[in-house]
Amino acid sequence: MYPVLKPGNAYQFAIDFTNDPYYGVTSRENESYIVRSKRKKSTSEFYSYVTLYVTTRDRQLTLAAYPVRQGISKVGYIARCLDQIAELGLEVEVLSLDREFYIQKVFGFLTRVQVPFIVPVKKQSNRMNELLQGTQSRYAEYRVRGKPPLPLTIAIAVKYAKGRRGKRGAENRGYVVGGIAWHPLRVHRIYRSQFAIESSYRMRN
Repeated sequence: MYPVLKPGNAYQFAIDFTNDPYYGVTSRENESYIVRSKRKKSTSEFYSYVTLYVTTRDRQLTLAAYPVRQGISKVGYIARCLDQIAELGLEVEVLSLDREFYIQKVFGFLTRVQVPFIVPVKKQSNRMNELLQGTQSRYAEYRVRGKPPLPLTIAIAVKYAKGRRGKRGAENRGYVVGGIAWHPLRVHRIYRSQFAIESSYRMRN
C-alpha cells in the first residue's frame, strides 16, 4: 500500500491532535464524537482528530486519521497509532507528538513501551520558565509533580531570532525527550520537519 516504506526499516513518525469547531446540533448519532474544550472561535464544542504521519525521502505521508471519541484517552490513540505502525512492519526511529500530548501519562506510557519520542513543553510553571532561559543549547532535568513524581529529560535548543517575527535575541525551545541522545538543535530540527498539517486537514475533510 505504501511502496516507499520498507518493512523492517525505521522511520520518523509524528502524531498530532486537532480540534475542528462544531456549530451543529448534538444528536444520538454524533454526541460521543463531540469533544468539549476551551472556548475557541465562538464555540466550546469540537470534532477532534488524531493523525499519524511518517517522513521518508523528504516526503510526508499520512498513514491514519482517527476521529476522537469520548472515553478514549490520548494514550489509547497513541497505542492505536503504534499498532498501525507495527501492522505495516515498520520500526520507530522517533515519534514526535504535538503539544496536546504534553501529559504525564503519555510520557510514562512511551517510556514503558520503549518508543523514542519528542514532545514540546508547556510553560505551565515558574520552574519550566526558569529552565527556558539561557544562551546555549543544552539538556536539563525537570520533575513533574504526581504520585509518584515523574522525572523528565528536557532538550533545550537555543535559536537566535535576529528580528524574525519582531523578536531578537535567544529563543529557548524546550522538548521532552525519551530514548534519544541527539544534540538539542537536532531535536528541534527533526520536530519542526515532522508535521504535514495541511495534508491532514484535506484528508479529514
